[in-house]
Amino acid sequence: MPKGKNADKRKRQKQLARRRRLDKERSRHASAQRSHGRNSVLDQVNAAYDLIGEGDLAAADELLGELAGRPGAHADVFRAQMCLYQQLQDHNSCSAAARRLLELTPRDPEARLVHAQESAICGRLAIGVTDYRRFLRQWPDHAFAQKARVALELAKPECDKKLKSFGFERLDLLVTFEKGQVRMQQNDFEQAAAKFSQVLERSPQCLPARNNLAVAWFHAGQLEKALHEAEATCRIAPDNRFAEATLGKIQFLSGREEQAHAITDRLMVDPPVEQDPLAATVELLSFLGRDEDIVLLSETAKRHGIPDPRCQSMVLHHLAVAQYRLGDERAARSSWKKCLKAMPSHSESQENLADLDSRGGHAPWGEPLLKWLPPAVCKALAQKLIESDDQPVDLVDQFPTLTSVVPALLDRGDPEGRQLAFTLAAADGSHFMLDALQRFAFGTRGPESMRFEALTILNEQGRIGKGPHRIYRRGQWTDIELFTAEITWEATAESTPELVALAEKGGQALREGAYAAAEEAFNEILERDPDNCSAAYNRCAVWMGRDGKAGRRRAETVIAELHERRPDYVFARTALAQFALEDGKVERASELIKPLLQAKRLHGSEARSIFSTQAMIAMKRRDIEGAEKAISVLAQILGEDDSNVTELRIRMGALSCRNWLRHAFVKRK
Repeated sequence: MPKGKNADKRKRQKQLARRRRLDKERSRHASAQRSHGRNSVLDQVNAAYDLIGEGDLAAADELLGELAGRPGAHADVFRAQMCLYQQLQDHNSCSAAARRLLELTPRDPEARLVHAQESAICGRLAIGVTDYRRFLRQWPDHAFAQKARVALELAKPECDKKLKSFGFERLDLLVTFEKGQVRMQQNDFEQAAAKFSQVLERSPQCLPARNNLAVAWFHAGQLEKALHEAEATCRIAPDNRFAEATLGKIQFLSGREEQAHAITDRLMVDPPVEQDPLAATVELLSFLGRDEDIVLLSETAKRHGIPDPRCQSMVLHHLAVAQYRLGDERAARSSWKKCLKAMPSHSESQENLADLDSRGGHAPWGEPLLKWLPPAVCKALAQKLIESDDQPVDLVDQFPTLTSVVPALLDRGDPEGRQLAFTLAAADGSHFMLDALQRFAFGTRGPESMRFEALTILNEQGRIGKGPHRIYRRGQWTDIELFTAEITWEATAESTPELVALAEKGGQALREGAYAAAEEAFNEILERDPDNCSAAYNRCAVWMGRDGKAGRRRAETVIAELHERRPDYVFARTALAQFALEDGKVERASELIKPLLQAKRLHGSEARSIFSTQAMIAMKRRDIEGAEKAISVLAQILGEDDSNVTELRIRMGALSCRNWLRHAFVKRK
């Protein structure tokens, strides 16, 4: 049989085996429910099994994650998680679920076996071997005992090699080290540091424990301890490339950027070829934003090969980030797909691709915020911002790490990290932070809306004027002027409470299409207050909505009179501009709108009307760039999710498509 058919057959067999396990687990769970009666948690677990069976694994993961986070979570929650993560081939999460289940049901043979199996797959061979042995001691006649014996025979030689490479004589010391790794993955850094310290008490020369201890101290917020440990490791083993890359990373994230680049320069003179040092160096390059070096080192990795799928996926992910940043989206997508093939559960690759597809504007990024700033530092920063009460606060002197982290996060952070860096830079207001914000605003990274917001902050701080400014948007450089009017959403006061009530009644009726009731309310306002512009304008809206062309003619006459009497009334002016557009008088519409763009203060509803009309004028002229500028200002004021912004973007998309077809047709002709 050809090789391809063999692979397809094995794949079908695995899918069938997973389906049988799921059916068996659902049946067992349903039987337990019948025995113990109805239970809200068990009902939700059963719902999760249904989602797994339907293939909606993301929804099942969300539901079970919420249940697992509750105090005193039920054992069946973790049993269902094991089933889910086996489907997803997320071995780390499956191992964690099995461990949680063992804490609740230590004599559960299947949980013990799954924990052994998934730990071994994740490279924690000592834990795997220990659990396989325990399983066979406790359940020698279990249906899966032979499977465990075979797995143990395969894992033990690899475990012995690992034990020898670490220089350990006892397996329990390697188990302690691997438990430290587990704690690291669970973000329990204090406990991870404690485990690695235990290893070093008995084996002070263990370099992997030293390297991991430095990283654990960093993420625990103990920056000086982290640096001390990393520097000590490099003194003990000056030729250890992994230790050197770890020191470079900690130096950079601690605000010592020059030292970090110096280490990296030395590493790139003679790049490491062994798997772990090579992967650590790629990660360091990613933090530093050295994209060309990542591509070069990835070629080295490709030539020498990376057997471990976790390291392979990590290198591929960072290669994809570098490729995209260097302008090759096609190559980046290909690398991310290869990464997910090597490790389907690689979340950063999944999230980067999702951001690209949704045009979120944050991709690409290499590492999540948690890798950049320790949780303790994030918490301290949040507290400082709360205490500042929206007043400028000096952060750089108190947190030196921000000197390297904030500019880097603005350039290449994940959505959470970039937003934090943006908030910190805006709150600090120092020359350093505003410089970082200015580089971000005039750069090409990050969502356009965030860069526009940065321009507004820089203008308010007196760093830049109204413009025009040349910025990068929609894949090209363009000139924009800042809209500097003050926007308020405060309600305009009517003359009496009775008129306020009538205006609200009329507005509600107009929105519901109850034109007679709306007209009656606005007529009553005008009887009491003949100069009420809002009531006069809204009555015109009633006529246009109810009476078609005749209503429009009647409304246009009244609105023109209103504009002549009150030329500062925004809605009359924008309405006349829109009438002019409908009649094909584009220049007349533009003349009407132009004075409004110089306003110093506007209500939000006035700004909506002005920039919606400006966008429509630009689209009528087929001025895509001008329309996009107007829509961008509107999005700044109302938010990207506002219905006006969405509708105008849809119209823009249709116009762009028509323009493309027109040019394509002319080109063919």
